[in-house]
Amino acid sequence: MAVKTAKGQEKQDLIERGKGIKIKAKAYEDDLKEVETELLAKGLMIPNTTHPDVPIGPEENARVLKTVGTPRTGNNLKDHLQITADLNLLDLEQAAITSGSSFYYLQGMGAFLELALINYAMHKAASKGFFGVLTPDIVRTSVAYGCGFQPRSDENSQIYHIQSNNGSQLCLAGTAEIPLAGKFAETTFKEAQLPQKLVGFGHAFRTEDGGRGVEPKGLYRVHQFSKVEFFAVTTAEQSEAMMEEIRSVQEDIFSELGLCFRVLDMPTEELGASAYRKYDIEAWMPGRNSWGEV
Repeated sequence: MAVKTAKGQEKQDLIERGKGIKIKAKAYEDDLKEVETELLAKGLMIPNTTHPDVPIGPEENARVLKTVGTPRTGNNLKDHLQITADLNLLDLEQAAITSGSSFYYLQGMGAFLELALINYAMHKAASKGFFGVLTPDIVRTSVAYGCGFQPRSDENSQIYHIQSNNGSQLCLAGTAEIPLAGKFAETTFKEAQLPQKLVGFGHAFRTEDGGRGVEPKGLYRVHQFSKVEFFAVTTAEQSEAMMEEIRSVQEDIFSELGLCFRVLDMPTEELGASAYRKYDIEAWMPGRNSWGEV
């Protein structure tokens, strides 16, 4: 109103003053946006709290909760490379030419075996009330980071980022857990609607930069693999019971497959930023004479 009623030099002064205020406001808005971006980036680095029963320390402090079966040992036990070579199930050489190291072709009955295992696991989960989902393999980077899948400051990223011509920030999913979580993004549930139980199939992509030790041969620590993932949205009070339910279904799967396996309660240094608690299931691998995560 002051500008409308002012005249002459007074009006001009008010107009110039208004322009100056707009410039300052724009500068403050830019500063605020920069601070908010930095705050969000630092906030995303804050890890989850840890379950009070989780062992403290490095991987060797993992607690064995359960062992099923007896490890088979002896001489002349074949590893998976020998078995797949004998049965013509795996082609690593041509995969290296096509895609690089740590990729593979499953072929012949090897291809059908993987599909059969996926189908079996999905149906087993569905029989326990989990809703089946086939997930996208490409996700927004913000969704992956929102799920806690970003490196600590001293670690290399395990994420394959996708270069985009339209400026969108996308990446390959490191696990089906990420797109399954994204399925509920910006969704609010009433308590009566929970738990939401899903089982998803997707492909996991890992750069495996900074992998520990010598790079293993064959199908261990590869850059792409198929994965059936259990996922649930619960109340805080339902969370622990749901984790035990998922563990029970997984134990049933490995028992029915006739595997010798053990369940580990993983220690703090093995928990990702998003993990409150983590169980690893390892199968005994006679050809390696060691346990391996499955």
